[in-house]
Amino acid sequence: MKKILSLPVDSEKIKKLRRIAKQKNKTLTQSIEEWIDKLKEEKPSREGRGFRPLISGHLTF
Repeated sequence: MKKILSLPVDSEKIKKLRRIAKQKNKTLTQSIEEWIDKLKEEKPSREGRGFRPLISGHLTF
């Protein structure tokens, strides 16, 4: 199921994203999804610092 992502972005940056998508013959959505797929996630720290998973619906820090 797809969700909608909405965030404030400078109009010049939007234009740049659209130009790049057009150069690649892709939609803006396809270009952004492709970029997201290339991102590497960091592994959680084993030392108790940094990222901790969400437990029982409560945020932990």
